[in-house]
Amino acid sequence: MATTVKIEVKDNDIVSSLQVFLKSVLEQPQIGAMLVSQHLPMKNVVMPTLVTDPEALEGADPLAPSFPLNAAKLVSRLTSKP
Repeated sequence: MATTVKIEVKDNDIVSSLQVFLKSVLEQPQIGAMLVSQHLPMKNVVMPTLVTDPEALEGADPLAPSFPLNAAKLVSRLTSKP
């Protein structure tokens, strides 16, 4: 059964509110990592990033425009090996 979550948006900052939500999800013991679109610090570009540390979600931007990479293919490659 699907679960509905209501995310509280503070100061009209949707991205920061989503970062807090993603951080709370990643802190759950059942979740080891998540693939999120993230601003890379060394370039002005958004790319999918596999994040395992909740503190590393500071640059996450799930609402960023698309990037030149198919994330579904990336997940497939990441999960095909042990």
